[in-house]
Amino acid sequence: MIEAQRAAFSFESFKVPKFSYDEGNHNGSNIKLGLSPSGIYNSATGEFELTLVFMTHDASNLDKVIFQLTSIAIFRFDSTPKLEEIPSFFL
Repeated sequence: MIEAQRAAFSFESFKVPKFSYDEGNHNGSNIKLGLSPSGIYNSATGEFELTLVFMTHDASNLDKVIFQLTSIAIFRFDSTPKLEEIPSFFL
């Protein structure tokens, strides 16, 4: 039997610092979805901050944002690996 291994990182926290919805920008037409991920890794502390911005736009006018949500999740590695040692699937 294979023994379970402990994950190399753990989930610390999650927050939604920004949220907006503009019903006036939604005229019933098609919408375009967008997702913008970014991250910051602190090799001194082993902390990784993942920021995800999810948005919807009016498909005919991308300046008309209908819905936007920014979320931030904090993960911490058990050790403090160098950036190049972190598996690519995490980044």
